[in-house]
Amino acid sequence: MPKKSSKPLSNKTMRLRNKDKQHLIAIFQTIPNIEVWAYGSRVNGTAHEGSDLDLVIRTADLKELPLSQFLELKQKIQESNIPIVVELFDWARLPQTFKQNILQQYEVLFSNLPNEIPHTEKSVS
Repeated sequence: MPKKSSKPLSNKTMRLRNKDKQHLIAIFQTIPNIEVWAYGSRVNGTAHEGSDLDLVIRTADLKELPLSQFLELKQKIQESNIPIVVELFDWARLPQTFKQNILQQYEVLFSNLPNEIPHTEKSVS
């Protein structure tokens, strides 16, 4: 069962300094109707000090975030003072197998969605 939290993450569950988390949240607040999940080693407990932070953005309709907004977020993160590498992906642009891996264990880092979105898309026949 996927690990999910609708509340802000605490440093007990994810290896990320609180000030870095708050900085990321401030960046993500600039884009409406998104949810950002953290996954990978910083969530599953295998991270070391130099591990990157893996993040994926999901929109309310699970469609691609406009490329200009996605690139703006990546640039703001890159220009921030966060001392770790942050890898940012768009859920809608990921292969299904990668999505399945993320769904195994993730935590919600940020959400400004009016309603909860489904974990997976309906398959199109």
